[in-house]
Amino acid sequence: MARKEKSAVYVLGVGMTKFIKPRGKVDYTELGFEAGVKALLDAQISYDDVEQGVACYCYGDSTCGQRVFYQFGMTKIPIYNVNNNCSTGSTGLAMARTLCASGAADCVMVVGFEKMMPGSLQSFFNDRENPTGTTLAMMADTRGVESAPGTAQMFGNAGREYMERYGATADDFAEIARVNHAHSPKNPYSQFQKVYTRDEILADKTIFAPLTKLQCCPTSDGGAAAIVVSQAFLDARPHLREQAVEVAGQCLATDGPSLFSRSAIDLMGYEMTRHAARTALAEAGITTTDVKVVELHDCFSANEMVAIDALGLSAEGKAHELVRAGDITYGGRYVVNPSGGLISKGHPLGATGIAQCAELVWHLRGWANNRAAAGTRYCLQHNLGLGGAVVVTVYRRADGEVAPVVDSDTVGRRNGLGYNPAVEAKGFTAEQAAAARSQTAASDWALQDTQKKVLAAAGAEAKFMVSPTAATRSSLVGERTSSATFSSFSRLPAELRRQVWMDTLAADDASAVYLYSWRWLMEDTDADGSTEKAERLVDVGGVPSMASVNHEARAVFDQWAASRKIKVLVRPRTKRRCLVRPWDAERDVLYVGRDQWHRFCEHAHDELGVIKSSLGSVRHIALPAFTAYYSYPQLGEAVLAALVNVKAIWVVWGALPKLTTAKVTKTVTMTKTVTMTKTVTKTETATVTMTKTTKVTKTVTKTVTKTVTKTETATVTMTKTETVTVAMKTMTVRETTRKTPSQRSAGGEKDQPVLMAVEDPVDRTVRYEKGELEEWMDEMDEALNTVELPPHVCTQDDSRCFDLPLIPAHAVRC
Repeated sequence: MARKEKSAVYVLGVGMTKFIKPRGKVDYTELGFEAGVKALLDAQISYDDVEQGVACYCYGDSTCGQRVFYQFGMTKIPIYNVNNNCSTGSTGLAMARTLCASGAADCVMVVGFEKMMPGSLQSFFNDRENPTGTTLAMMADTRGVESAPGTAQMFGNAGREYMERYGATADDFAEIARVNHAHSPKNPYSQFQKVYTRDEILADKTIFAPLTKLQCCPTSDGGAAAIVVSQAFLDARPHLREQAVEVAGQCLATDGPSLFSRSAIDLMGYEMTRHAARTALAEAGITTTDVKVVELHDCFSANEMVAIDALGLSAEGKAHELVRAGDITYGGRYVVNPSGGLISKGHPLGATGIAQCAELVWHLRGWANNRAAAGTRYCLQHNLGLGGAVVVTVYRRADGEVAPVVDSDTVGRRNGLGYNPAVEAKGFTAEQAAAARSQTAASDWALQDTQKKVLAAAGAEAKFMVSPTAATRSSLVGERTSSATFSSFSRLPAELRRQVWMDTLAADDASAVYLYSWRWLMEDTDADGSTEKAERLVDVGGVPSMASVNHEARAVFDQWAASRKIKVLVRPRTKRRCLVRPWDAERDVLYVGRDQWHRFCEHAHDELGVIKSSLGSVRHIALPAFTAYYSYPQLGEAVLAALVNVKAIWVVWGALPKLTTAKVTKTVTMTKTVTMTKTVTKTETATVTMTKTTKVTKTVTKTVTKTVTKTETATVTMTKTETVTVAMKTMTVRETTRKTPSQRSAGGEKDQPVLMAVEDPVDRTVRYEKGELEEWMDEMDEALNTVELPPHVCTQDDSRCFDLPLIPAHAVRC
């Protein structure tokens, strides 16, 4: 039955953090504070306007909500702490709606946050009954138990049953994941930004068939917040009506009797999802045909398949046909998970439902202009938690009209932030945070150093302004109208250089760091405190260890290791050679543009015309082009945060030795030896009868068998010689004297970089076949042996390696 509400309820403001891998680098206090301040700024109110608070989290001690909310102000308001498994965030939104609709409050702030552990979900209370114990027992009784993570088995079994009942295939589940990963790059808050083909998804590691790893959502750290208000609150602020989004229908439901029907699909909450969807749609007075954009709970691709069916987006048993028809993405009937969904965006449990809300609010406002779906009037949200609870919500604009498409400049003027938070993940200034916090009851003691940490991460307090010199290679970066280069790394402020070094360090969960001459490896600490064996060390960057780059980097490395009590062990030198030197504008060019830090990924030979590295992203400005693409993932964010007026960074490598192909005649001699063995077995049998007469006549029969074996061996040797012509790579080493980009342009010389971002298909660069870059790196090492370098060559024990100047006059080979 639809609830009878006393007041219309609106979402007036939303905000969220980036969803990131759980590595212990950010605390829940920071996640909640950042998301909350952004939501208050978006709603254009202060914390003094908030009458009640709802904190949403699953992994944390009691009253974590108060710890987060006190940072905004200590205004004595009621604060509720909500834990409803994966549906926690949406449960908080449902509570806020009930409070506002009933007249208990006119403005409720909902903040969801989660600081998670790496790996699959786990219970921390093993001395008591698990809330999902009966669900797990039913799964074991009906489908058995395997070694895969429990949640993957439960949802995977639902996928298997859908295949058995209705004819879905593994390709259909992979297509769901492909679509979500394809949507993700347009969401700046998504944990994963890479696009995969269906074949790549199917070929990935199988977790529990039909689910591969790329069809499973990751654990994440993240925060999200929303400001929920009554009709009266909105009416008092008519200038905000344009951005208000109405909660037109909503239902929080729990499981029905069919949960234990022995169906794997029912065991995953099919009945409660169907009930909640029908109730919310009825309250809004619409059907699924009126819905255009959907954010649903795709913790696994199998659950998205089942949810499509349960929500009524397809006829019963026909969800896979909807997928095959392309009706879950742009150009189809619906756009499902334009944010990338849980599979690609990430899944910090307490924040997930509120992040779904933020995505749909941005669509209905028209702010999600880089991923808008034409004709959007209603949006549908589905957030599921095993154990169980589900929240289904229908959203529409306050004016009931179709969502417009608003350009980002207009959004920046309207919200007063100067940017569009739907398409840019940025921070806020100290002044903005002060305006959002309580003006009468703010407590610096409650805030501690949270704001400083958030501002430092976002770069809002950074005073790092570089005076770049103009560059003339802007055509290499597509839409950019201007570009620039850093003159040198050493000229950056010391604080920024330190940030660069810090962001290059290994993850905080390392227990030991093994230093090699060309890279470092780290050991992970498992949940039980044990460490993996040395041969299973995780490679955290094929760059030379910071401890051997220069004195400044060594100091940062030593402090980092000491603060975490990390063991540092020096291992024998590898055979690999490397070129180690800090940034040098004469050799390495860093292009700065408007829109994004360009990430080189996938393969060098790309059919779309953009040449990319197959070994990861270029994200490090401290090391040269030769080693840059091995570097740490989050440096780009740190640099963008520090350079507040820079909206994009592109890295383009300068000329390095290139490969040429020559025809070489190679003679191959093959010798084949064949040995033949023949065995002959001959059996002779004789029977002898003896009769002996006494008082008793006795006859004895004796059989004698004789076997003769003869072996004949013949050896034949055949030799075959043939001549073949193969294409072999040779190395051409260019002169080491380099020109600046402006000098090259003036002289008309075209650069021939090894890897470069090129959007103009006419301006091609040196190409390499897929999978050859590692081989190229080995050949580059050989080529470096022929390059004439200055005489100083340090060894692993040479202390001079640690005291090199930031910008040496020569290159150093370690």
